[in-house]
Amino acid sequence: MKICYDYQIFSSQKYGGISRYFYEIATRISTMEKFDVEILAPLYVNNYIKNCDALNIRHWFSLIHQLTLRYLKTIFIMLYMLIKIC
Repeated sequence: MKICYDYQIFSSQKYGGISRYFYEIATRISTMEKFDVEILAPLYVNNYIKNCDALNIRHWFSLIHQLTLRYLKTIFIMLYMLIKIC
């Protein structure tokens, strides 16, 4: 069975709460036979998945210390406006 977690909580929480809960569930399920668990997180700030070797984490790049999500939103808005103008 394949299980895929999306990026939403891992892109908004560095530690604790529901991200810790999802991380613990995912790592424990991944140790079971016939289970393939992955986290689809193109961008994330979560330190649990940053330091995890047990899970298959699909990401394009990690911006943990370089950018915050607020800056990313501004960058994407600027790129959208640039594309719209051209």
